[in-house]
Amino acid sequence: MVNKTAGLLTIGTGRDGGRTAHAALDDYVKKGNYKSRERIFVVQRLDRDTSGVLVFARTEKAKLTLQENWPKAAKTYLAFVEGHPDPDEGMIESYLVENDARRVFSSTESPPFLPLRSGPRAASRPTRQKQFPSSKGNESVLVTLTKTVPHQ
Repeated sequence: MVNKTAGLLTIGTGRDGGRTAHAALDDYVKKGNYKSRERIFVVQRLDRDTSGVLVFARTEKAKLTLQENWPKAAKTYLAFVEGHPDPDEGMIESYLVENDARRVFSSTESPPFLPLRSGPRAASRPTRQKQFPSSKGNESVLVTLTKTVPHQ
């Protein structure tokens, strides 16, 4: 596991110059020996702007086992938000939608009211949230996903 900082890619895009969490960890396990057979396998990804725990595996078998069981894992996040969510605790119903540019966003409007591309494009994602008071008018919110989608 690695604590990824915001701004760092999980895996390469070809335009990143090898500056990714995967490349850094792969180099670390090879101990600078590019001929080493040691490898690191990516289990899941986080967006560039997201910080958090990344899971890697030392073998392909471990990677496949972790990925097969990933949907069963509880997904809980601590989010820092501006303002004060109302109510303090409860369920939020929203839809994850993918547009033609393959960007995923959250919407409170349910399909078919959204302009969507073909195929399964929007799905309801109920989310449980519980708020914790913080400082300077901001709040910390514990968010638990009740349904997950790939790479979530």
